[in-house]
Amino acid sequence: MHLDPSSDEFTMVNLCPACFGSDLCPQFYHGDISLIGISKLKYLKGSKNVFSGKLSSNRVILKRLAHDWEITNLDKLLCDKANLKPCKVNEAVGFLIGNSIDTPNEYHLMNLIKTFESSTDVIQCPSERLLTYLFNQLNVKRNSIDFQMMQFSKLGELLYSLLLNPEAVILQAFPQAEGWPFPQYYGSCGRVIVEEYVGKTITYFEDSTWEQRIDIAYQLLLIAQILTENASDFALYMTDVNMDNFAVRRDGTILLIDVENIVIVDRLNIKNGTFLAILVYFS
Repeated sequence: MHLDPSSDEFTMVNLCPACFGSDLCPQFYHGDISLIGISKLKYLKGSKNVFSGKLSSNRVILKRLAHDWEITNLDKLLCDKANLKPCKVNEAVGFLIGNSIDTPNEYHLMNLIKTFESSTDVIQCPSERLLTYLFNQLNVKRNSIDFQMMQFSKLGELLYSLLLNPEAVILQAFPQAEGWPFPQYYGSCGRVIVEEYVGKTITYFEDSTWEQRIDIAYQLLLIAQILTENASDFALYMTDVNMDNFAVRRDGTILLIDVENIVIVDRLNIKNGTFLAILVYFS
């Protein structure tokens, strides 16, 4: 049996805002996105829900960014935190966000995040500036008549992403178009994101020419420098460095293709002497 990428069963868009977003849903519904190869087969999906596909003529990767059991566990955690019975996870997220709002236009993101014991690396060193930056970046391309409702939905998507897997947030907050060494992010529909297919991982280049291996090594050093020395005053540190997390484009460019395991440090907090205070607060 084949998977239908346009179906709600595949995208789970009905669970938003406990999702990654919905900006790419029209392309899913209109048939612009298709699965290719064994990704089309319902019972041969990858263990971490990674699918090969096409967006129009462009080859892409579709991801749910977690194993099924991880998704189920997070849904249960959100329902337990909301203490709703019976519980729908989208309603649970709405309830939790509502409780984090002091005034209609004031969102205390730190208060929302600190109620969870998250295992994701991205919020191990949180700051209000970082969370606000991530939230604002999610809203950059949004157009909505009801601005307050849009913010409410984006808060839910930010919360869900940071707790499950921050890759979608990181790709939007630190986009390739601004020089970051990540794949292009096309968008999301429900619990599925779509990003650029870069190419083969650098594992395949172990026996390449000496010149090509030197170039790969040099680019990896540049990536490390870009992630830590940049104009945003956020330092991104990889915590899972292996050859399968980097891929090579046809033009030879190296990109980091798995950005789940990244710690983001607000360097302004360090400069202002507040970093240690935050660590104590969250310990």
